[in-house]
Amino acid sequence: MLLDMHVVVSKSDDDAKLEVLVLKLLRQGFEGACFVGDCEIPPVEKINELVSSRNLALKPFFGIKLNVGKGKIIFVPRDMATLNEDTMKKYLPTSSVDEVCDPCERVGGARVATQPYDRRGG
Repeated sequence: MLLDMHVVVSKSDDDAKLEVLVLKLLRQGFEGACFVGDCEIPPVEKINELVSSRNLALKPFFGIKLNVGKGKIIFVPRDMATLNEDTMKKYLPTSSVDEVCDPCERVGGARVATQPYDRRGG
């Protein structure tokens, strides 16, 4: 499966914008994508509804990009119910690397470093 692991979306994106994005991914040959909100919860329901209602052959995954010191890390939870405002608010807008490890260890999932960062700072 060919995945785009870093598709930044916003909960303020309207349906038309998301549709253009999803169709572009399909035209480029992707079979899946990880839609991430930049320090916000991504529009999970909107994207799932779009893919389902149009019967599109794209597997959506979801995560949140978190600021950590001098870089950014994407947290992709195993269970999407974890990705909600109540659970994530303590990590926004900025977290430490140790804090980002906490939800991943508690609920499972993956952490992906997306920006170069200085590891000397933690």
